This record gives sequence, C-alpha cells and structure tokens, in this order.
Amino acid sequence: MLVSITYCRTCNFFPIAAKLGMDLTAELGCEMEYTPGKNGAFEIFRDGDLIFSKNKHARLPNKGEVLGILKGEFPSNPEK
Repeated sequence: MLVSITYCRTCNFFPIAAKLGMDLTAELGCEMEYTPGKNGAFEIFRDGDLIFSKNKHARLPNKGEVLGILKGEFPSNPEK
C-alpha cells in the first residue's frame, strides 16, 4: 500500500507528516511518499484515493485517526 501525504511547506507541516509516516510504516509496513503543497494543505491518500483532508475537516488528523482509517476501523469521509 502506498500512502502519500501532501503537506503545506509554509505551515511547517512536514515534521507532522514525517512522524505520521514513521508511525504508519512501523505499524503497517506501508510505503510512504511526501509532496510539498501550499495553502494549508495536509492531505493523505491511500493508493491515490483521498482518505483525509485538513482543508475539508478544518483540522489535522487526531492521533490514531489515519491508522484507524487505513485499518478500516474509522470511516474515510473526506467530504465532511
């Protein structure tokens, strides 16, 4: 599984993205990809499908939220 994180460079979200990536790799063994973005972006994709968007949720993901989505424990609903 490829997990991609697009993060806002101006907002200094890379450390958050990197920590999340390390946690996901340790727990699931997934491949990680990081892409700099802008305008407050913090979007997470699984194999190209958006599973979390800071801009749509108006917040960063909670601890364990992305792992729960990837494991199927939490719904992926980037529209809300």
